[in-house]
This record gives sequence, C-alpha cells and structure tokens, in this order.
Amino acid sequence: MSFSEKDVLAALAHVMDPELHVPLVKAGMVQNIRTEGNKVKLKIELTTPACPLKGKIQADTESALRDAGIHNFE
Repeated sequence: MSFSEKDVLAALAHVMDPELHVPLVKAGMVQNIRTEGNKVKLKIELTTPACPLKGKIQADTESALRDAGIHNFE
C-alpha cells in the first residue's frame, strides 16, 4: 500500500500540541513529508528544541500514523 502527503496530514489532523492545544497540522508543525511507496518520512518542528513534551508529541504522532495503517515511518 502506498500513502500520499494528504493521507499523512489526515492521519495527523487530530494530534494536538499539548502546550498550545492546537493540532500539529494546523500549527504548521508537520513538515517535509515524503512518501516512498509504503514508507513515510516527516519532520515535526517543535516550538522549542528542548521541548519537554517531545516524547509525548512523538508517541502521539506515531500512534496516529499506526492507527491510519501507516507502519513504516521515520
């Protein structure tokens, strides 16, 4: 199965930044989405490099991708 940028954005549409209380997609934090067949690469631009909630954002992002059937991502 292959995925598009639109699929990735839809999968992440409800993942919230826990500090801003805004979806990552709406806040423009999801960047550099690249799809290669069934592999997805993306970058989440944090509000600060030392974000104390980085782990939660990463876990929520990975969970949302898996829930959408995207299991091969970086």
